[in-house]
Amino acid sequence: MSLSTGQRLGPYEILSPLGAGGMGEVWKARDNKLNRDVAIKILPETFASDKDRLARFRREAQVLASLNHPHIAAIYGLEESGAMEALVLELVDGETLAERLARGPLPVEEALKIARQIAEALEAAHERGIVHRDLKPANVKLTADGNVKVLDFGLAKAMAGDVSSPDVSTSPTITAVATEAGIVVGSAAYMSPEQARGRSVDRRADIWAFGATLWEILTGRRLFEGDTVSDTLASVLRQEIDYAALPKDTPDGVLRLLRRCLERDLRSRLHDIADARLEIEESLKAPVRRVEPQAPASSGILRALRWAPWLIAAAALFSFFAVSRRRPGGTEDLVRLSVVFPEKLGPDWHAGEQEQVLAISPDGRRIAFSGKSGQERRIFLRDLSGENPEPVFGTEEGSNPFFSPDGEWLGFVAGDKLKKTAIRGGTPMTLASVPRCRGAVWCPDGTIVFASTVSTPLVRVSAAGGEARPLTSLDEAARERTHRWPEVVPEGNWVLFTVGTADKPGDYDDSRIDAVSLATGKRHSVYRGASLARYWPPDRLLLARRGEILSAPFDPKTATVRGLAAPVVQGVSGDARSGVAYFDVSRTGTLAYGVGLSTQGVTEIGWFDRTGRHEPTGIPPGLYSQISLSPDGQKLAYAEGPGGGARSDVWIADLAHSGYFQLTSTGRAMAPTWTVDGASVVFSTPNGDTVFRQRADGSAAAEVLWKSPYLVPVTMDSFSPDGSALLVTLNGLPTQADIFRIPLIGERVAQPFIATPRAEHEGMISPNGKWVAYSGEYETGAQIYVQPYPSLAGRWQISRNGGAGPRWSRDGKELFFVWNDQLFAVSIREEPTFSPGEPRPVFKIERPSSSEWNQTYDISPDGKRFIVLLRKEEANSQPRLDVVLNWAQHLAGSR
Repeated sequence: MSLSTGQRLGPYEILSPLGAGGMGEVWKARDNKLNRDVAIKILPETFASDKDRLARFRREAQVLASLNHPHIAAIYGLEESGAMEALVLELVDGETLAERLARGPLPVEEALKIARQIAEALEAAHERGIVHRDLKPANVKLTADGNVKVLDFGLAKAMAGDVSSPDVSTSPTITAVATEAGIVVGSAAYMSPEQARGRSVDRRADIWAFGATLWEILTGRRLFEGDTVSDTLASVLRQEIDYAALPKDTPDGVLRLLRRCLERDLRSRLHDIADARLEIEESLKAPVRRVEPQAPASSGILRALRWAPWLIAAAALFSFFAVSRRRPGGTEDLVRLSVVFPEKLGPDWHAGEQEQVLAISPDGRRIAFSGKSGQERRIFLRDLSGENPEPVFGTEEGSNPFFSPDGEWLGFVAGDKLKKTAIRGGTPMTLASVPRCRGAVWCPDGTIVFASTVSTPLVRVSAAGGEARPLTSLDEAARERTHRWPEVVPEGNWVLFTVGTADKPGDYDDSRIDAVSLATGKRHSVYRGASLARYWPPDRLLLARRGEILSAPFDPKTATVRGLAAPVVQGVSGDARSGVAYFDVSRTGTLAYGVGLSTQGVTEIGWFDRTGRHEPTGIPPGLYSQISLSPDGQKLAYAEGPGGGARSDVWIADLAHSGYFQLTSTGRAMAPTWTVDGASVVFSTPNGDTVFRQRADGSAAAEVLWKSPYLVPVTMDSFSPDGSALLVTLNGLPTQADIFRIPLIGERVAQPFIATPRAEHEGMISPNGKWVAYSGEYETGAQIYVQPYPSLAGRWQISRNGGAGPRWSRDGKELFFVWNDQLFAVSIREEPTFSPGEPRPVFKIERPSSSEWNQTYDISPDGKRFIVLLRKEEANSQPRLDVVLNWAQHLAGSR
């Protein structure tokens, strides 16, 4: 139902339309009783017909009408006419702040005067317990006399449940699904992180929106943008804020205020908008302007003083093992130094286990590494002439760092994108899509060569961005499965890389190093028996093999090894499944490598109750990768070996009688899962060629259950309750990972079941066969979802802040998942409709660093105990980075 010019609504005469949006139509009207013009907001018809929402709205409107402030547009009343519900508002003449900003940014002083008035309005509302929830430039009016009026106070909450319009910059984003934690409301570009995640909000959400609005007033452009609502929300949750984009005459106090307002951590965010008003008033009285630092490139990378306490702790542990001194012959002794990481700052060795975690600049002055502070992951830069590592601006969730040939740029991967950022600071630039990077290198010709997934050849893209083009191709006749870990040899215009085959997909210690010409595309074999190569000018090749670095004489013009390789460093961390070794060497001969970061540590299997109390299983510690509990809870199938494609066999443990035996002996069995009747175990081969079924008592040989047409790893997920179908995850596809369904009755032809351009894995069918839970990596990162089985008609997000490893309780009344070493439980109700509860923590799980979350825990039939694959801590395993200076002098004799 709509209005028209000349129509009357109670005492109001409708004059003309003012606009329309997600909250309804707005009309200019004349109040003939009080002889004043007003704004009439007609609520959407679907809203007005919802009695519960309408009653809630009326209660909220009564509270909002109590606001009386010169910078808040007033609510005059409510009007009803048949099925029409209307809100009578103060009519504010003038343009909106959004309309003004469309012409460009405001001068700093004018911007601060507007911001001060907005802060005053928020302060008055917050004192009454009212949160705006949808603050943005479109909801701020500027009158001709310079006065500010904030519109629509609290209406986002009052109208919660309305549908957003497609304009992410102006329309309220209001989900249709309410949760106990709250309802997602607000405009996507100005929503606080907690709003974007659907959590309940308080006045700190307004403080975030105030910061985003102030940033836009000063810069003239929106802080968070995206092509869709999801893209915009993703930038709210992850995008680094470029404070360097602020005008140079922005006062220091205002810069400090913006940092406090735009803290994603609620505990660190500004708590009271009155403090913002006071800071702005102080800046208007005596502004202290920012002074741009005149310093070397490394000192201007970041402005991260808030990280100082734990960076100082890291510096305190930074020690020299030897002191440089001159020898009589003019040479120098070795200088060794070690960066030992305190608990709060360390290399991201859990997330980086199949990624390169460090790089050294060509001049040997800086080390970049993928690190974590708490749960926040990014790239850090350690200048060897300074004292502290610093987080690099814009590299949140970053990995696989690498330098440009001149050392002025840093490349990295974040959010499935290949990016670059200037060492001197600035906003990162996206260059290409990289679903699962396996190495990248910046070439002197201005291109970047990288491996985009786990099972693809090398591609290259211009360092300025553009279309990525193939550099190599997989030799199918030689059963090549992957090309990865590229390294450039500038003198001969070569790129070295690791070749993995389908015959030995996880045995990278026995893989081959090849060279490809950047000019012609021709390639040849360089060395067999190493997992990764690094070129050390002018004539040496460093090779990684089984935790040590070998040095071999090398001709860079022809890319050939000219003699025997000899070991030079031992104890270097890496990952046997992917072939990566955590080391790099500069053009000047400075070597950096990781120690204590290896992901192939000893594991153990234990029982836990719901309180987290631990009990042993009787299975001795070993190198285990996946576990699966039998349906009756009496036996455990587990994979012995590093997994991920390396040597692995299936063992069966009798938990009731403390015995265990080896079921397979081929070294090529992984990911065991019990059949529905508990009589047999299915497992896959590392290369994904075959899925086998074998009786769990070992009384018969394994039989082929399914032969895969894909040369990618396959993990077993779950059977349907009647045993008629098996879900498996295929990893390493061009779409990263997809869930396939194999029918076990009739022809066993696997079909994609849950498959999108993003990754989906671990499809777990519920005990009653009505639902499937899985982990999906979409816009908000890895989360747990549930869909009806097998129709997939509908989808519910179960986790809130990340999730992996879903598992159903045997009665189907609970769904479990893990995230950040924490086990969570979610209550499930199916009547009258599917209804998941809120995730609640159960206990901590020390996940093995060598395992993904799939098959690292299982649940007893009664739901009271959990059997868990655990990381077994080893003595003297504190992670560190070792750096060797003057290495060229030390190894001169080997050249």
